[in-house]
Amino acid sequence: MSECIIRSFIVHKLNKEQHGDPTTSPGSTLLEINPAIQDLIEAIHKKYITQSKSFGKFEDNVIGYPIQQYIITHLLSDEEPNFLNFSKDALTHLEVTSQGVDLATGGWVVMSAYLFNNEHFIVVAIVNESKGATVSKNDYKISESVYIDLNKLRHAGRINIDKWQSGVNDKYVSFLRKGKETSYFQKYLGCIKPQHDLNETTKIVNAVKTYCQNLAKQENSTVNIDDLYKKSAVYLTDLANKKEELDLTSFANHLFPDDPELFKEYLGAEELELSSGFVPNKTAINKFTKFQVESRDWKLQFNRDAKNEIRYDTEKKQLIIDIKDPEDQRILQNELTIPE
Repeated sequence: MSECIIRSFIVHKLNKEQHGDPTTSPGSTLLEINPAIQDLIEAIHKKYITQSKSFGKFEDNVIGYPIQQYIITHLLSDEEPNFLNFSKDALTHLEVTSQGVDLATGGWVVMSAYLFNNEHFIVVAIVNESKGATVSKNDYKISESVYIDLNKLRHAGRINIDKWQSGVNDKYVSFLRKGKETSYFQKYLGCIKPQHDLNETTKIVNAVKTYCQNLAKQENSTVNIDDLYKKSAVYLTDLANKKEELDLTSFANHLFPDDPELFKEYLGAEELELSSGFVPNKTAINKFTKFQVESRDWKLQFNRDAKNEIRYDTEKKQLIIDIKDPEDQRILQNELTIPE
């Protein structure tokens, strides 16, 4: 059963060589949805989820960044939505935005409006082609064929229309982070990143903890949570020290080198809204090696290395701590001994 319900689909062409000027070859009409188009959108959707991306919101300047205005005019007005006109305006804006971007190159421009999990999306992707060969069924002759190669997915951006229109979410635009040309495609979408390094790193840490804890609960699991936490902390701290940005795909490959795909898919889940492209925050990274609980009147903080000295009785809801230092024993005895 298909996950993506495609409402509209069209393919245009952006013609551009490196250091050259762009031109466009617009598609003349929306295409009727067939199994090949369905498979293509499903594949783009899947690939989009599992690759590193950044989230943001639209720029306030609708004149300089008009994609949002095209959506309003052609798709959200009271009249019948016109995806063809939207796509042509969006293609013209792509031509303008790529002008003067020396490293940018052209490709097939796939545009589609579709539903996924009852949420409305618009996706724009630039994909290159590959050449192959086909064999005719009647005479077994071989002829050359050209096909869209998703291994050559250069750019992809997606707008969650429902989150944007709700007005309560500032992460409704997202784009893949691939190569040195990302900034131009981000500008094309009119996307600014509202992320704060501390908040974004905290979300990454919490997501990793949840994933590792769920792995450990699986039957016959051999996962060592402490090792994965330390491995994550070392990797993120190294990026922080070098002032380098986090790439979620590289992080997944590092943490689970033998089989990173499930973790990549988990990190790419829409509801987590995890971003690449920021320098990790050391304060948030410390949550891998330290944990704390507190109430209004007290606060307890532990290094994970102290786990062997701490036990929690789930039935009595009591925390038991082994106190080995004589001075600490004396202080606690004087302050907290319960009279008989």
